[in-house]
Amino acid sequence: MPNLSLHVKGLDKLERAVERFPQQIGRGLRTATKGALEMLRSGLADYPPATQANRRPGVNGYSWYERGYGVKTVTGRGYPTSETLGRSWSSKIKGVADKGVVGVVGTRASYARAVQDADKQAKFHAARGWPTAQGVMAEKGDAIRRLFADVIDRMLRRLGE
Repeated sequence: MPNLSLHVKGLDKLERAVERFPQQIGRGLRTATKGALEMLRSGLADYPPATQANRRPGVNGYSWYERGYGVKTVTGRGYPTSETLGRSWSSKIKGVADKGVVGVVGTRASYARAVQDADKQAKFHAARGWPTAQGVMAEKGDAIRRLFADVIDRMLRRLGE
């Protein structure tokens, strides 16, 4: 899955502030990271609108995929294969690396790549409007950069840097 890196203008000021006020800067960066992670997580967790593939009798006249359950058939059989992809997306701050905060958005759903990775997405899912991690990253990237820029600017002003 993709990574998002941020390049900060005035990094020298931020580095000085980190040395002088490590806890305040760390808290501010964690807050911004949490906001960024939520933007990404929520963009991936939103399901596209249901289609005929989610309703009886499905696109093939025999089976359909019921969200939150799995495959059902007109014969009454069911195969509970859903790993509730949308609800399975989570985010966490893993730690600090090289004076930066590292956050991760992920899912344990075994089929996530086939549904939401642009490089692996099945045409079936692309045709039904499933967002990809890369697409969500591109869509939210500017807002995330602005969030960090705003938080860093506010912190530096508050700390007199």
